[in-house]
Amino acid sequence: MLPEFLDVVDDPGLKSFDGKGLVGAYDVDDEGVPEQAVKLITAGRLDGYLLGREPVKDFPESNGHGRAGIAGGARPAIGVLKVTATDGLTDEALNQKLVDLAKDRGLKSVYFVQTMGGELTPRMLYRVGLDGKRELVRGAELDDLDQRALRSGVEAAGKDLFVANYYGDVPETVLAPALLLDDVTVRRANEKNNKLPFYPPPD
Repeated sequence: MLPEFLDVVDDPGLKSFDGKGLVGAYDVDDEGVPEQAVKLITAGRLDGYLLGREPVKDFPESNGHGRAGIAGGARPAIGVLKVTATDGLTDEALNQKLVDLAKDRGLKSVYFVQTMGGELTPRMLYRVGLDGKRELVRGAELDDLDQRALRSGVEAAGKDLFVANYYGDVPETVLAPALLLDDVTVRRANEKNNKLPFYPPPD
């Protein structure tokens, strides 16, 4: 289960979003079945499954999600996974809710992850003060960010969706909003930080 305000659908027929191409899109899956949009979660509750041609109890037919890598057999996999929030918040409202959460709990600061790098490693991480000002933080990683955090720890979500294309053995795309999480631990990473560049990036 997810919060009631979240819906999830996998729609391989969605080829572009906000002017960006989606690598997970396709017309026919790797078992010769036309793609179908499948509602996976509705109002936070499981609503459907991704299916290939291999029979599953109570689900005898494929819904066009049998996908295969170069050297492997076909298996159910996402194409274009789209997560949306009912009454999603603007970035400004989401940031204000983050600061209000810190004030309500007596915290001096909270954290804002702009982009993720490797597993549980933020690429761009900011410490946010009670005045809303952001300070770049280096050498940190996230902890306690698991299925339980997503199931019961999502306080709010944004209305705008971010595009993440994954060029793996089976290309996949995820469209998802910004999430405000109730409690995630930020700890110092063991790896040594690289030196910052001498010059700023070009305009």
